[in-house]
Amino acid sequence: MKTLTKILTVLTFLICSANVYAAAYRLTISTPEFTSENSLEFGIYLLNTDKAELSYLLGQYFIDFNPEITGEGILKYSIAGSDLPQEFIPRNPSVDGNTLRLACNTLNVNKNNLPLISKDGKGTLIVKMRIETTAGKFSGNQILLNWTNAKNKYKTKIFTFTNNLNTEITNPEYHVNENNTSAQLNLKGNIIPEKFELSQNYPNPFNPETKIKFAIPSLSDGAVNVKLAVYDITGKEIAELVNENLEPGSYEYSFSGHSLSSGVYFYRLNAGNYSQTLKMLLIK
Repeated sequence: MKTLTKILTVLTFLICSANVYAAAYRLTISTPEFTSENSLEFGIYLLNTDKAELSYLLGQYFIDFNPEITGEGILKYSIAGSDLPQEFIPRNPSVDGNTLRLACNTLNVNKNNLPLISKDGKGTLIVKMRIETTAGKFSGNQILLNWTNAKNKYKTKIFTFTNNLNTEITNPEYHVNENNTSAQLNLKGNIIPEKFELSQNYPNPFNPETKIKFAIPSLSDGAVNVKLAVYDITGKEIAELVNENLEPGSYEYSFSGHSLSSGVYFYRLNAGNYSQTLKMLLIK
């Protein structure tokens, strides 16, 4: 029986690796939300940015984190929800050192009813994950979620069913973190600015952290919707840093590029009718 299981496992791997297709997508770790002092949740979203339809087949997801959040307790990693049909939901969540592991779902033999990866909003919620510590509360350290890098033995992989083949579309360049999971927005001082303003990040160049300052003046309708986002050299949004209504004031945003490659990036502030884009340089 064990021999048969090993054979089936090898066959599954060979089937999954039958074809590689350079599809465009965006895989996002959403901003963690604390549901209690000892529990938080975050989502893994897959967005289809390709011209063609993409049918979801398989996926395994590995995320590094800061184990110091655990405190004196033991960490539990579990699935809290998904937009996918049950047979497509990743399995066996576990913790290995500083890595959160989520194993691949079983290979679906019937290819006639595969779920399509959404092209709208954040995309399809592959899975909502919950992290809990058996301690009374988390330690207070930042969680610092990040896709595992090339040095980690665990690799995130995504497979679709394309051109009648089980196809791997994995491209780490498309794997991003919402808010980069280590950023922080702070209101600075009590003086209300007279105009909208986006300042040059400092330091610039930076490695890997920098600060972005912007100002929101007093408006007749009070709070204004503010979006601050980072884009790569192609103009693709790679991180949404702020997207909320903010009261008038001067704000400072701490941004970490620890999950990004060296290069030129742009950050844009949209607030009411105001829009401004500036360039920043990450050198590692």
